[in-house]
Amino acid sequence: MRYTHKARVARYARLVLVVLCAFFGLHAVVTPARAEMPEVNITDAKMVQMPHFRFILPNSAIEMSVHQQVSSTTIDLASKYDILDSYFNIGFDIRYNFVPYFAGMGLSDEISVERDSNAYFQRLHILNPYFGYNLGKFTQVRTGILIEDTLSAPIGESVEIDRGRVIMESAGIRYNTLNPLKPAQKGALISCKLFGSFSVLGSDYEYTKGEIDIQNSYIPLRVDYMESEFKFYFPITTVSRPVSDVYFAGGYDVLRGYNYREFFGDTLMYAKLNYHMPLIKNVKKQSIRTSFNVVTIDLTGETARVGNLDDLSSVHSQKSSVSFGLGCDTTVFEHVNLKFNAFSGKALEPRDPVFYFILTAYTYFSI
Repeated sequence: MRYTHKARVARYARLVLVVLCAFFGLHAVVTPARAEMPEVNITDAKMVQMPHFRFILPNSAIEMSVHQQVSSTTIDLASKYDILDSYFNIGFDIRYNFVPYFAGMGLSDEISVERDSNAYFQRLHILNPYFGYNLGKFTQVRTGILIEDTLSAPIGESVEIDRGRVIMESAGIRYNTLNPLKPAQKGALISCKLFGSFSVLGSDYEYTKGEIDIQNSYIPLRVDYMESEFKFYFPITTVSRPVSDVYFAGGYDVLRGYNYREFFGDTLMYAKLNYHMPLIKNVKKQSIRTSFNVVTIDLTGETARVGNLDDLSSVHSQKSSVSFGLGCDTTVFEHVNLKFNAFSGKALEPRDPVFYFILTAYTYFSI
């Protein structure tokens, strides 16, 4: 009887969570807030350099990136190494802006070890030329071609699960008023993308898919601030699709109450609501040249359905979790920003909580 009661409580809590996330996700679509002018606008500067570092426990994951801009040329370098998940990625992107147009090229290499019933190795080589047009200060359309060589093979065996080349066209529109340099703000991001891989173009696979992302950040009570997020990634048509082209859920980014990349499939529907309650704001310690920009109590609710498209109609594919923690945003020596986040995620089902610690460091130079 004890477990029956727990299951009933978890079911009611999951229902409340779905209603809340749906409300705020709908709010983000219907009434996206207009952002105030950013205090530091990356696109207006003539020379920019912005290194970024993130360290995540318990995965022992390291993420590093450098954003550089000189006049109309932008270069981005990024890499990630996850020791626990045996994952490595390195990427390079160069873009030239000839207002209102822009064009660029992206290159990346990804190696990972996926584990379901058996462990298998995956490697992806990706080349992505693209072209875009700025409809305004916050809106752009973009189209491109993604060329991807994919390989999936069991570890310790000479056979291959999947090997081929994906040649995929993409088109999308993006509206963004969020400023990555402000912890608390009003703003919105709406992105819609369509992808198509066709054998007539020389691809070894034939399928189409869509991706919708919505984020909204607002300050409802003048002091506290909230963030909502909604994702819907889905197949449209599928004749053949590479094993590597799947979406993952679980871990510090999506569904914190579950293990990292615990769930995967070709379809993902996800909603998240973050509530930040500031405890300390704008406290400066001149003796150590440190400013505590904001210290917050963070409450997060998440729910997702991941798997095949048919799984969306099944309640058994839905996973939900809540998390509680502390966040601290500081500025050291007037130039280096440090963020500390410590939280515990708990799935809405009988299983142990998962604890995380994330350290983020970045600085910004502009002329």
